[in-house]
Amino acid sequence: MTDESCLLSSSLLAMSDGRSGQLAGVDSSWYQSDTIESVANIHIRDVPPGTVELLRASAQRHRRSLNAEIVDALIHHARRAEQQETLLERLEAGRRRWREAFPEGFPPGLEPETTIRRDRERDNV
Repeated sequence: MTDESCLLSSSLLAMSDGRSGQLAGVDSSWYQSDTIESVANIHIRDVPPGTVELLRASAQRHRRSLNAEIVDALIHHARRAEQQETLLERLEAGRRRWREAFPEGFPPGLEPETTIRRDRERDNV
């Protein structure tokens, strides 16, 4: 950028209310409501002292605050729960497809007894 274009762009960014800089032309209420995320505040009671100490130790190992450690633990727990639900849904969908494909149970030759017998015979040879 040339000196003239720098002066021009900085004068364009200066506002009549005295604001200047990159965000001078941006409506501040719009900018704040668009960029600041809404987060929930949770108050947790009756946490066993041992649990608090474990969280403090973990926070210290990870070099973060107790609050950041608790938020991280909650996020990981929620993600694990979501993954478990997804896995259970996938398993149920697989069971449904199996029942549709093999309404009588197992296809011939794949019954558990047949498979076990075949494995035992192979191991005894």
